[in-house]
Amino acid sequence: MRAGPMTIKLKLMQPVTTTNRYGEAHTSYKHVRTIWAEQVKMSGSRQEQVAEHFASYAALFRIRSAHPVREHWQVEQLGGYLYNVEAVEPNTRRGMLTLICSRANP
Repeated sequence: MRAGPMTIKLKLMQPVTTTNRYGEAHTSYKHVRTIWAEQVKMSGSRQEQVAEHFASYAALFRIRSAHPVREHWQVEQLGGYLYNVEAVEPNTRRGMLTLICSRANP
């Protein structure tokens, strides 16, 4: 495994769900750790919903498999954007995880 392409810092954030006294669930995100990552791919597209056009952005990040991250977490690219983790693909041969992310607020 080469550490050279890992040039982006990501902040891992875990969802924490709390319930208020009225029974409403509220999800907030707790910072777990800041890690180095490799940005593999960025893509953008346009979607049409209810006769309106919306931008949709996606990103692939590769991180070391030692970092605890799951689906529905958020990652924040320091100096960049906030992403929702849609899926985590393990690559045990290389000892890495690929995070498939979509931008939270395009």
